[in-house]
Amino acid sequence: DDVIRALGAGAFQDTSGRVIYTNEFMVHHILEQDAQGAGWRKQPYFAVTVPEHFGLDPYFTLEGLVCRVNRDTLEGAVDEPRTRENLYHRFKYRGLFGPDGSWDTSIYKDNQASVITTNYGGAHEQLAIYYRDHRQLDAAIAEMERVRRMFPDRLGALVRLGGYYLEKGDTAKAADLFRVLTQQQPDLPDAHYYYGVTLAFQQNLPAALSELDAAIRLEPAYARPYYVAYQLLEQAGERERALVYLRRLLQVNPQDEQARALLQMAQPQTGGRPAPPPLAR
Repeated sequence: DDVIRALGAGAFQDTSGRVIYTNEFMVHHILEQDAQGAGWRKQPYFAVTVPEHFGLDPYFTLEGLVCRVNRDTLEGAVDEPRTRENLYHRFKYRGLFGPDGSWDTSIYKDNQASVITTNYGGAHEQLAIYYRDHRQLDAAIAEMERVRRMFPDRLGALVRLGGYYLEKGDTAKAADLFRVLTQQQPDLPDAHYYYGVTLAFQQNLPAALSELDAAIRLEPAYARPYYVAYQLLEQAGERERALVYLRRLLQVNPQDEQARALLQMAQPQTGGRPAPPPLAR
């Protein structure tokens, strides 16, 4: 009775003084009650839309739009056969997506419905990560291309797809993707950064540096474009020009120890020019 009254109040403190909310208590209670030997009396699941996992994430395995709760942490993050079965054969997507995954514009979706549908894209993306981790790069790319059709403006997915193209050595597709991304979102530093990296793979140093410089202009404290520009110029034999990028990075981020160390290592070969002092703040 005391427990029920405490739960009705929404929260209570355990013997150590930790506050436990009703929903957390109920979840753990259900899991304990359903535990039976090495299995479950009734298999527990979390919907992917549930934000609070109460520390159970290591026990989760994705099955599409739900996460199975396992008895141990050895099952893996994705159940590939069940997730694929759900995504490609069980879910119908009526009014949401066409057969190829493209957005169905014939049915109106309000903002809430549109946001909820992103969970389908997330499931495909997790499947792609699974395939990539298991060295099935073509399958990973196919999943990410489907996500792109589902959500053409999903930045993280586009960046991941471009990365997979680069891993496969398909710099043409990667360049096309990132070029479009810079056109669609010209104020996005990541778009210019990744386009610059792709152009570097294509041995187009001037264009690569131009995109890296664009990323730096948009976000001066963004360290990665500085480092890539430094490496490209260092490899091209333009050491002094390369070091300019390290000095510029230290001007905006004097605490960047890696940049300072690289600059100090180069001093004996460049006349010992000192690193710039920290900017006044």
